Amino acid sequence: MKKYEVRMSVQFMKDIKRIAEYLAAESESEEVAVNQLERLKEAARNLEYLPERGNPIRVKRNRILRYVIEGRYKIHYIVYDKHVTVESAIHMKRNTKY
Repeated sequence: MKKYEVRMSVQFMKDIKRIAEYLAAESESEEVAVNQLERLKEAARNLEYLPERGNPIRVKRNRILRYVIEGRYKIHYIVYDKHVTVESAIHMKRNTKY
């Protein structure tokens, strides 16, 4: 089975930080926020094997933009020859350009 390097973009890291900040404020629990942050990172890291399993959305930079779901969030990513770039994490209720 082919293994891909997973690269988390600056945008993805900003997204999950904002998600954690929001959850910490809404739930008044740092633990809830940290747990969700870790689940999102783990879901991204799990793309190292079989990243093509994600649902395709559209073509971006001549590549297929895909997503997987973790809880209430979509994790968007692009598969390249030897690596996967995780582009963003967005709440599923949020209206997006994707």
